[in-house]
Amino acid sequence: MSDARSEILAAVFSRHPRAPKRHPRTRPEDLSTRRGIQKSDTVSGPADPRVKPEDDVRGPKDDGRGPKDDGRGPEDDGREPEDDGREPRDDPPGPDIGAAHIASAAARLLARVAGVRPNRVTGPPADVFLDRVSTPAIGATVERAATLEGFPAAVRRYLASRYLAPSVALQPHPALRALDWSGTETHDTIALDERVSVGLALGAIAETGSLVFHSSPDAPTLFAFLPVHHIVAVEASRVWPWLEDYVAAYAGEPQPRNVNLITGASGTTDIEGTLVHGAHGPGFLHVVLIGESPMKLSTNTQPSTNNQKSGPCSNNS
Repeated sequence: MSDARSEILAAVFSRHPRAPKRHPRTRPEDLSTRRGIQKSDTVSGPADPRVKPEDDVRGPKDDGRGPKDDGRGPEDDGREPEDDGREPRDDPPGPDIGAAHIASAAARLLARVAGVRPNRVTGPPADVFLDRVSTPAIGATVERAATLEGFPAAVRRYLASRYLAPSVALQPHPALRALDWSGTETHDTIALDERVSVGLALGAIAETGSLVFHSSPDAPTLFAFLPVHHIVAVEASRVWPWLEDYVAAYAGEPQPRNVNLITGASGTTDIEGTLVHGAHGPGFLHVVLIGESPMKLSTNTQPSTNNQKSGPCSNNS
């Protein structure tokens, strides 16, 4: 009976052989050991406690073999450099571009200015400036005074027409301090909520209707930005026809810390395209032109060479 059972079992297992025994999951260190690789050969350090780290002279990724040397340099492809029969170039140094060369190039550029700028100044610069600054787009009010001594009276007239108190922040310029401000209280500091500020511009540009201010101890920048009403005197003799004339007049002069070209009262149309004054500065600008302009518009293609630096505001730079 037992022999028959054995034969039956043998026949069954011969048709369905038993699955081989599965080895447990092999860990990396076990695999290294099985392959004959010592742990000291890996990055993790020596496995043999008798081997000290300082005794391992090979780097972490050193396989015991030296670097492969194929006899060529790092970027050598084994070919000789091509010889085209020409001698190596030895170019002379470039030309020395000095101040005279730069001045000559600038003069040539200025000679072409008249042909590219728009025809916006067709009369005496002071008159063109007043017409431009009083247009609705710029929105300033203007008047004339024969001399700077008449400026305080112009300020009083403006204050009375706007029903403003006779109190102003006066730009600390010596020419303004020397005037007679009787009937008007003045102070040389400006508050954040200042109603009226009175100043003296360095000059003006007829082309754009802009006032020019250079920051200095005599012309603090905030006097042109904080007040609601800004009253400014500018000499007619210091109205330049074009922006280039202003730049040429101060070429080579020490640069001020801040230059402001103020064109009209502050305004913005950010909201629904509606013009709102006073959003980023004074809401009202009143310009008083002092004297008559002695300079007529030249038909020369060169910008005016008159530096126009004389006058009470010439030390404003």
